[in-house]
Amino acid sequence: QKIEKNLKLDLALYQKLLYEENQKRKPSQQKMDLWTEKLFVLNKNIDSLIAYLEIQYPEYYGLKYNKKVINYKQIAQKIENNEFLIEYSLTDSILYSFIISKTQFDLQHMPVGNDFTNAIDELRSSLLTKNLGNYKKSDYSTLLRSSHFLFSKLFYKLEDKLTSKDLIIIPDDKLGYIPFGVLIKDTTNLTDRMDYRSLPYLIKDNNINYSYSATLLYRDDTYKEQKSNKVLKTIELNYKKA
Repeated sequence: QKIEKNLKLDLALYQKLLYEENQKRKPSQQKMDLWTEKLFVLNKNIDSLIAYLEIQYPEYYGLKYNKKVINYKQIAQKIENNEFLIEYSLTDSILYSFIISKTQFDLQHMPVGNDFTNAIDELRSSLLTKNLGNYKKSDYSTLLRSSHFLFSKLFYKLEDKLTSKDLIIIPDDKLGYIPFGVLIKDTTNLTDRMDYRSLPYLIKDNNINYSYSATLLYRDDTYKEQKSNKVLKTIELNYKKA
């Protein structure tokens, strides 16, 4: 990375010198020829470095230089029969959900407003700032409300299809701040008693993996396996501690 950075700094410097010399009323041809030659050598060195990274460090190369984006047909070929991949895109007023399984591709969208972003903030604040043992009834009610509200939006029309499925979540924007496993699927049969362990959390019925993008997740099976195992162990550990 240091070599690459230095090459690009030198490249920018000689580009600047060449531009400034060219703006003069009487530019020095000798200087311009020298700097043009320098730029040629630097570009060749950068190309050689990129080729070297592609061979020796394919993961780094893929992250930085490989711009190929996987499409939903390629995902469908790689995804397991019991998996759902859901990629979210959140704007100021609309939540888009791209849903892919072995046999399904669907795009859903719904309007969202301040109530949606407020629910994200409430849930995140509930999980980060307090010990469950110090919760009051009002805190418990806030957790139930925000968690179930987000579930109803994020998994709209998917409730019946989620049973025993492994979920691959690709969050966007503020959605990356919340653990989807604590979303509550249903509140209709809950009592007034504060009982966190008995709540119908999503994690109780579904394994949950996360990724930054489908392209990264499915670049190769090794990456996917490492990512999934790491995330699942973290989720299971956090759930047992709760």
